[in-house]
Amino acid sequence: MPSREVVQHFEDVVKEATGEGPVQEITTETPQSLITKHKCLAARPSAQSCPQHYDDGRLQPDQNRVQSTGARTPFSIAAEIEAQVAATKARRESEAKDREKAEAEAKAKHEIESLQ
Repeated sequence: MPSREVVQHFEDVVKEATGEGPVQEITTETPQSLITKHKCLAARPSAQSCPQHYDDGRLQPDQNRVQSTGARTPFSIAAEIEAQVAATKARRESEAKDREKAEAEAKAKHEIESLQ
């Protein structure tokens, strides 16, 4: 483990975060969010926290970890397929009932017109 003098010297010499990462040189074409992420994820000798919020891909504590759109398991895929089949069946039954009702109304209307 390095001594305090070595760490202090390193902190004095290296003020900015350094390290290999996605951004090797800053150009005008580089998105600023990528530069910020690189600076936040690069090693910091003084263990300072990142000044800006950055997205490291992890869920926040208030995010729902159960209903997320993460990995799909065979059980979740089967449940999704069953739900789609049930919804399709219900829709077809509803459409058939609507068709029968419309046909019955048309037939009744035709009978009334023929009586007059």
